[in-house]
Amino acid sequence: MDSSNLTFAIFLVSTGFVLFGLELFLPTGGILGMLALSSMIVGITFAFKQGLLQGAFFLTISGVGVPVALKLFFWVWPRTSMGKKMTVRSAAAEETIGNMASHQALDLLVGKTGKTLSELRPSGIVDFEGRRIDAISEGILIAEGLPVLCISAQGGHVVVKPFVVTGFEDEQISNMDLN
Repeated sequence: MDSSNLTFAIFLVSTGFVLFGLELFLPTGGILGMLALSSMIVGITFAFKQGLLQGAFFLTISGVGVPVALKLFFWVWPRTSMGKKMTVRSAAAEETIGNMASHQALDLLVGKTGKTLSELRPSGIVDFEGRRIDAISEGILIAEGLPVLCISAQGGHVVVKPFVVTGFEDEQISNMDLN
């Protein structure tokens, strides 16, 4: 048996790993990845020419090593200084619009009633406890001076619907019958 096949197999599989690593750093559009895959396949083929045991060993190393190396890379990369510069950070919860103090105050309006200060078609001004708030109706026209109910407040938008008191008419009718 010729040990040059095994040496060449080690060289090709190692080159494949290096090329896979470079593919992650360089924008080659998959060219280095294809070269790495080709190099590993040829290296495994040379290992099988050396012997069945050697070929199986190289196949196992490549099949397990690439996913493990990728997992390790994606775990380590964001923690490096270059990775911190190149990856997108998600905004902290305190930095989002929904958590601004002015928007959190609007969340307290949900379930409260107010009075329209202008026509809502579908947006306008509503008075909630003496505060003028920009509001949006549920897509319907609401005349000025009518009571409205705040049904949601998300991202600085207050959504209202007409406030209707149910059962009030029945009570008036029954009071009229008693007189």
